[in-house]
Amino acid sequence: MAANNLQPSRRWYGAAGLIFVAGIGLFVFLLLSGISSSIEQLGDPMVMPGTVEIRLEETGIYTIYLERTRVMDGTLYESVNVSGLKCAVKNSDTGQIVEVSSPRINTNYSWRGRRGMSVFELEIETPGMYEISGYYELGEGPKAVLVVGKDFRQSLGRSILFSIGALIVTLVISITIVMGTMFKRADSYGSSFKRGRVS
Repeated sequence: MAANNLQPSRRWYGAAGLIFVAGIGLFVFLLLSGISSSIEQLGDPMVMPGTVEIRLEETGIYTIYLERTRVMDGTLYESVNVSGLKCAVKNSDTGQIVEVSSPRINTNYSWRGRRGMSVFELEIETPGMYEISGYYELGEGPKAVLVVGKDFRQSLGRSILFSIGALIVTLVISITIVMGTMFKRADSYGSSFKRGRVS
């Protein structure tokens, strides 16, 4: 009887299951939070054609995204065909023109009613205020919503790896608990069986 009392409780199996379920919940939470923060870090929306002045705080490459679906101030903007839409950027302080080109890598996203795609790319050498103008080559075209931001794929990739890492850690902990409990219970049964035969 004393040997049986030393056996690990079957409740450890339940604890391992709960830890694994919690790991799945943590994985989903971290993944969704990472996706949300990556998209939300994009700049304020700009309705084009038009001219908007924004502050770009960092040097480096920025991407201009066309949001195919966006609700602003109760108005739904759906950009189905914006063929001919162009973008010009210049430093508001110096008047220096910033070269705008097609993105080297096409990026698309869809999150919480927002659907966007990369359409332009530019490189900023000096942080500051910049004037962004959107226009159509032929002069007329539908309204479109643009946002400017750093490429969010790196931050999104880090979030995905972090969430996967959290899932793996909880899985390892769960397996360790299950295997440890199994071996200890088997060892306890074996010890009881040997003592029974000796007696």
